[in-house]
Amino acid sequence: MSSPHPFHCQSCTRPLSDANAVCLHCEGQLQRETHAATLGKHRCPICDERFNRPVNELFPRGAKWYVPKQFKPTCPHCKGFLRDRANPRLSIKQVGGLLAATLLTYLLLPAEYRKYGLGILMVIYLVMLILQRERNLAPAERFAKVETLGKPPFV
Repeated sequence: MSSPHPFHCQSCTRPLSDANAVCLHCEGQLQRETHAATLGKHRCPICDERFNRPVNELFPRGAKWYVPKQFKPTCPHCKGFLRDRANPRLSIKQVGGLLAATLLTYLLLPAEYRKYGLGILMVIYLVMLILQRERNLAPAERFAKVETLGKPPFV
């Protein structure tokens, strides 16, 4: 006794008319999955693929255990490092300058003026962050390619 459909789909086991036929159920599901993969909130400036959320990876990759590392956003497709233009980070020189100014304010100002001096430094810090932030960015343009990563010391 032979079955009316000797060919079956390998993924869902539904009957097929012949060996070259395509399962309509699986083809529709595959089209939905590939269409969803091409959609994404953000666009990678390196590989032009789209993604919804970057992957945070340690930088530098493969560094020795004694080298300081930090998390940087990367593209989930090409693994290239990205710079977040909507939420920027201050450079190490700016942070060092603010730390030195805070320490000098704390040590050199009299106690009654100390809180005003530290408040002014906090306002300066916030202004620096606001000035570096890029506004009115489309979600696809939020991430930019990191121009220079530089080789960290002791690698």
